[in-house]
Amino acid sequence: MKLRATIESPLGPLQLDLTVDALIDLDPRQRGAHLSRNIEALADAVVEASKAGSIEELLEAAAERLLERHPYASRAYVRARTTYHIEIELPEAGLRGLEPVEVVVSVSRERGGASRRRVEVAIAGMSVCPSAATTTSAMLGTPRETSPSHAQRVIVRGFIETGGEMVRIEDVARILSRAPSAPAFTLLKREQEGRLVIHAFRNQKFAEDIARDALCGLARLALDCCPDALVGVEVDSMESIHPHNVYVRKAFRAREAGGLC
Repeated sequence: MKLRATIESPLGPLQLDLTVDALIDLDPRQRGAHLSRNIEALADAVVEASKAGSIEELLEAAAERLLERHPYASRAYVRARTTYHIEIELPEAGLRGLEPVEVVVSVSRERGGASRRRVEVAIAGMSVCPSAATTTSAMLGTPRETSPSHAQRVIVRGFIETGGEMVRIEDVARILSRAPSAPAFTLLKREQEGRLVIHAFRNQKFAEDIARDALCGLARLALDCCPDALVGVEVDSMESIHPHNVYVRKAFRAREAGGLC
């Protein structure tokens, strides 16, 4: 379903357009689900959660209404996708912008049991290859951070899944924005573009480095609220000198981060 909902964020009321998936499990003795009840449950949740402080609260209400309207179901799962605007900063280059990030929030609730929440954010950035820079540095006799290298656009996706504890989308997005060689900005004037590129070449990273830095940041965030939280990262590096891309993925419990961070 396509829904419009108002969220009471720390910045004030935000009106969001959501694409929502609503799922229930089906008793094996029943041929089909009463689908209209899903629509009613979501509509009720949007009205009841008009003052919700987060997307998760809205989805919690929707999951509860789904279980009420489907007495034969033992589990409800609700997922919402939207575009969120987050203030991203790169102080080292004097850059700041209100940037769009892709967000997926999901809530899973068992009848008579606890719920699980998952917040997933995707940000865009760039990476500069340290291997190519090392090679050209040796060939040209120039410092590595000023030697030619190939740069690529990267998409960093990170998630934190908890037993119901609150994790703010803004916090996840800002952690992920620090993981690449540099984050992407919608508006860059010439001097700003130059500062961004210089910073990125001084901060050369493999896709694996980006994943490690993102995971460590997410793990530290999760440890503050839920040591048993599941944290994960995916990095898509759209290679500029290869016909293929580089992909990195890793997930673990926040309490297991000691060996990596």
